[in-house]
Amino acid sequence: MRLRSNRLSALLPTVALLACSAVTGCLSRVALAPGYVEPVPSEPHAIVKVRLTYHSTPGTELEQGVLLDGRRARVGGMGEITQGSQVRALRVRPRPVLWDLSSRFHHTQSYSATENYTERQPYQEQESYTVSRPYSCGGYSSGSYTSRTCYRNETQYRSVTKYRSVSKQRRVTRQREVDDAYCRAGLQHTPKPGAMYILQYDYYEHGSCTIQCLEQVPGSNGEFSLQPCTSGAPGQAR
Repeated sequence: MRLRSNRLSALLPTVALLACSAVTGCLSRVALAPGYVEPVPSEPHAIVKVRLTYHSTPGTELEQGVLLDGRRARVGGMGEITQGSQVRALRVRPRPVLWDLSSRFHHTQSYSATENYTERQPYQEQESYTVSRPYSCGGYSSGSYTSRTCYRNETQYRSVTKYRSVSKQRRVTRQREVDDAYCRAGLQHTPKPGAMYILQYDYYEHGSCTIQCLEQVPGSNGEFSLQPCTSGAPGQAR
């Protein structure tokens, strides 16, 4: 049974309920989330195998978001992708946990833009300055000559290099990310200590993805069977 959208919205935290005006707004929610810290092996915990399966790849690059109670787990990343599954096992504490998974497909596009910039340009300017020139101003007094040096100021001119800022424009090539598809689903689950689970996330197309929790239950013959988690319901895209 699929979980209705309003039921899923009630499970997601307040930050997840904010509508994303653009796909990158949803991405920033994941990118800015604090990291998830697993319990150490000696602490009570369950093992959850997060399996991300892609039935289509509508973009050349993929950024995945796996949040546990709003904390980001490192399960895959961004780069070139192919159809198939990725699996990562995580240690999870035995208490209610909210899983919030998302996929964002995108590609990089080059475009031409006009850029404003400032350039320093040199120019020549005449500059005046004053030079003090010595000259003899001695004379005779009482029949004898007295030597004396006097000074007079002369205005001189010289050419100096100065700089001024000039606003200009130029065409440049830039790159931007273009979103191709996005989907997000979540569910709430309370793992049991020592148990092992599979959290199966399936991406189909933009706005179409599902998530379900399965418990690996050991049988008498030593093999495992998969049973739906008792405290989690399947989730669908929101």
